[in-house]
Amino acid sequence: MSDGWIIGAASGGRQAMPVSQIVIRPMRDEDVPVLHAIHERAVSMTCAPLLPGTVVEAWLRDRTPEGYLRARDERGERFWVAEYRGLRAGFASWRGEWLMALFVDPDHQGNGIGRRLFDACDRDAADGGGKIARLGSTLNARGFYEGLGFRVTGEGYEEKFGERVPHLEMLRL
Repeated sequence: MSDGWIIGAASGGRQAMPVSQIVIRPMRDEDVPVLHAIHERAVSMTCAPLLPGTVVEAWLRDRTPEGYLRARDERGERFWVAEYRGLRAGFASWRGEWLMALFVDPDHQGNGIGRRLFDACDRDAADGGGKIARLGSTLNARGFYEGLGFRVTGEGYEEKFGERVPHLEMLRL
């Protein structure tokens, strides 16, 4: 970041993104269909190169837009949304000491949005006397989370439709 601009690699090449045009705000109900699409694009485009197609298909198979509302309303997850020039570019959610999700649209990755989303979750947790200390990372995001101070403590997986969706168990002290 330099002079109020974030410079990073988006899928169309390098682009400069003015920090002042990135807005982080709480999720609203009308965001849900777009967040669902961002989640699917991020998994399909950035996680898929490291996984067999059957694993990616199983991972996404039962995801629905309503699942984000259930996570918020029934399980108490707190969601933050990133907007760039009025368009939703990513989201993150947390509960307790866990970062539950952080996905940035592939067209906006590498521009600091993921960091801003993580910081919003961490500040929100700190306001309640806690901090984000644990997460299950996708294989491709290890370096991102290590840059935030997390360390790999193990490997795990979630069983989905007969496929094992791998993740890295990470901890921040």
